[in-house]
Amino acid sequence: MTRWKVEITSVSGDIVAETLAAAGFDLDGDLLSGEPFEALDDWGAVSDAARELGQKITEIARLNPDLEIGFESGPVYEYDSDGNQIGKNHKVYLQGATSVGLAGQVVAVENTSISPEEKAEFERQARAEKAAQLMRAVMRSDLVLTVLRLFEGEPWGTELGHVHKLIQYDMDGDLSRFGTRNQFERFNRSINHPGVLGLKARHAVTNDEPPPDPMNLKQATQFIRDVADKWIKEKAAT
Repeated sequence: MTRWKVEITSVSGDIVAETLAAAGFDLDGDLLSGEPFEALDDWGAVSDAARELGQKITEIARLNPDLEIGFESGPVYEYDSDGNQIGKNHKVYLQGATSVGLAGQVVAVENTSISPEEKAEFERQARAEKAAQLMRAVMRSDLVLTVLRLFEGEPWGTELGHVHKLIQYDMDGDLSRFGTRNQFERFNRSINHPGVLGLKARHAVTNDEPPPDPMNLKQATQFIRDVADKWIKEKAAT
């Protein structure tokens, strides 16, 4: 029997339910419930958990320009073992911004043989799948949001190097599923060297030689984005 529910007062976007489901929550009409709430002992803890969930979704939305998602919540309700409401406490406000997604873009459907309605539903499902995947990954590791923040704006060599180090740390040093040793060496030697990236390099001066086939900033960014996407998908699946 469900003990805790949080009322959702407004929803933005058409993939909110799928995104919340990926985090272990069920949105039934305007009431949000789930195992993460049931493990808590009092409405204050439910309130904090709901606020944290909202903060995660807000940050996901802010960092990814692909999908629209957002919601606000109101009272926290408590129920007894017979399903009767026995409490209505505290208001918690959860804000979601516009946009949720992985580093890659949602691919538009260009098949003209399908109807506009079928195209819209196909694209909605693609957005929902991306949002759910990212939400699962974020709920399993705070490093996911940290990595996504490092891609904000135009990352330079230092930020790209941080992405590499964070993923390497999370994977206990084994990145073999995401790229070859030679690829990572070429990437690191490129982003480190001022002769390759100029002032955007990690180091202002170095005695090391640049790689024979260096990556420019665009190539280095794309390489480590691809690594991050593979890592996020793996985090979401574990």
